Amino acid sequence: MVSFFKELEHPLEQYLPLVGYDNQIAIEIDPVPMEFFDKYNNLLLKLHNIDLLKSGNENHVYTHPRKVEKKTQEQLDWGDIEEPEIDYESLARYCVSNNYMLTPEEFMNVGFSYYGILKILSLLKEYEQAYIGKDYEDAYMKYLYAIFNQLDWDKKILCTDRSSLIRYIGSALTILKCQNRLDERLKEEATEAITYLEKLRVVLKEESESLIYYFLPDAWYITPFNHLYNSMGPNSHGEATLMTPIRDLKYGKEMYGHYGIRDYGAYLLSITDNIKDGYITGMEYFQFLHMCYGLPGLYDEKYYNMRMNDKLFYREFEIKTYSKSIVNIIVGIKSAQAGLYRFFKFLNKYSADYDADLEIIKKLTISDILVRCCGFHKISSVEDRFITTSCGNYEEEFAEYIERGWRIDYVKPYVLNPITKRLEILDEEIRITNEMHKLTRER
Repeated sequence: MVSFFKELEHPLEQYLPLVGYDNQIAIEIDPVPMEFFDKYNNLLLKLHNIDLLKSGNENHVYTHPRKVEKKTQEQLDWGDIEEPEIDYESLARYCVSNNYMLTPEEFMNVGFSYYGILKILSLLKEYEQAYIGKDYEDAYMKYLYAIFNQLDWDKKILCTDRSSLIRYIGSALTILKCQNRLDERLKEEATEAITYLEKLRVVLKEESESLIYYFLPDAWYITPFNHLYNSMGPNSHGEATLMTPIRDLKYGKEMYGHYGIRDYGAYLLSITDNIKDGYITGMEYFQFLHMCYGLPGLYDEKYYNMRMNDKLFYREFEIKTYSKSIVNIIVGIKSAQAGLYRFFKFLNKYSADYDADLEIIKKLTISDILVRCCGFHKISSVEDRFITTSCGNYEEEFAEYIERGWRIDYVKPYVLNPITKRLEILDEEIRITNEMHKLTRER
């Protein structure tokens, strides 16, 4: 039976308590004056020559296209050694475990080459084996993003803008520290250089915070996993509206989600953790809502001893919020993505012609895909109390809603014909065949 959600009794009164920021007026001194380079030239040369990625060759190989072609079978037969293949499954596990945000496809999009991805995997495995300490997740995240910065910014070391230099020096310090190669004198000099750069910014109006109430749009669904989902309106982030994953899935891209390759079950496990722990992180908020407002939450004691850049990172990604309405919204979006990936995984596995079935799906609206393919229930009209569903036994499933005065609009679902193994609109013949298959399995 579909759960009754009290939020649907007063949907226009539902809101998220978020943090609004007053705009600050800042003047940044760019390009960085030559005085900086005269003073810290030796430091920049040291960092450039330390080989922070332990690559044994020039670092730019990690952001340049792969030059060596894959060996032919004839070359392999004659003893040539094939280059190692990227373990994309391990990469996805490293980059999306504990709510980290990058997928293998996103690595390619930001410019990391074949060799760059291999290097990241090897460094992370090495770090995981050698790590000693209590706060592994925090240290892991900083190391991971320092590697991203180093691969991306090393080739731009001659840039003269302050933010590039701050990121370059900061990521170098983090990598050296994580690799137990940070010299105290070098650390002191690099910290002094960062302080110099941070002072090249004059703030005329300090940023102030205020609590705002963001009222949710009338865009509700109930997911196949019995969670309430709000798509946040047509102009919202593509992960919340599902436009991003649906676009990728419709056009045949690999089914990478935030929690691994085609792994809708990991979304459900993450939901279980959210409900059990009672909070979501800033990283989850960034991934699934990505709004211009901040999250309300309590800061750990360590926050107050951080540098400004680290505080900004903490407020964006590491903060935890226990607001029930925010937790429920993120849970709903995760549940919606799980329902989406489950359908496409099933179709990909059992369809006799997956590409042809994708052509059928491309002609459908997002609402039709969710309701008629994936088994969502759409709140079509709150004022008239209408729910659109493709659930055949809706009278039983929506008994409580019907008792409360809701009306059910039934539409025929798209199902996989058990005979042709193709996606079709359910008709009576397919329904009877499905029932026969079900009875046979039960026996």
